[in-house]
Amino acid sequence: GYCLPVPADCSYGDGFLSFDLADISNPNSGCSPDGYGNFTEQATDLEQGGIYQLTMVTGYDEQYVSMWIDFNDDAVFSSNELLITDEIVNTVGAPVEIPITIPADAPLGEHRLRIKSDWADSSSTNPCQPATSGYGETEDYTVNIVEALSTSDFNVLNLRIFPNPADTDFVTITSSVNGDKSIEVLDMNGRKVISTIITDDKLNISSLETGFYMTQVTIDEKTSTSKLIIE
Repeated sequence: GYCLPVPADCSYGDGFLSFDLADISNPNSGCSPDGYGNFTEQATDLEQGGIYQLTMVTGYDEQYVSMWIDFNDDAVFSSNELLITDEIVNTVGAPVEIPITIPADAPLGEHRLRIKSDWADSSSTNPCQPATSGYGETEDYTVNIVEALSTSDFNVLNLRIFPNPADTDFVTITSSVNGDKSIEVLDMNGRKVISTIITDDKLNISSLETGFYMTQVTIDEKTSTSKLIIE
């Protein structure tokens, strides 16, 4: 089985007040007994090669945050399974967003995710031991790795979206195929946030919040999919 972290003190706000990743939403994770929260009943699908936005809130400064997914299911969180390595978080009580990239060759199926925070010390060196200070918290969740959305038609349309990442109200979408563009933009939870048809190359993205999206463009019954990052 998985190692249970050595008890740590999170009573001063060290660790995570909330944790959100794709369909996982744990707004009141708080300080669990002994600084360990087993939330493996909370799960989400993550695509191979997908980019996701982790949103977390901590209650104390100088938190060193690390996160693993046990891709090979050997009950050991190895260094090559780290997706976040000692990200220093000094924002107290406010959401912090960290982009997460799932390896394109990540094994399909359910795996355990562990996120760990230590105060003023590396959290990545041992997923079971607290910092020398003794302050921190560890939480476990479940993720299900699924196949990536097909992009096999990319070369057919020769699709290009720019700027990407975008920090403007419009992006330009070009293709070697002529015709009206039917566009759907989905957030990382699969919710459709834009559905429109454009006759030129300009797409209004002013309604989108900062984050990662999938953009599906259909021209003449041919569809391409591309990631879109909003800054």
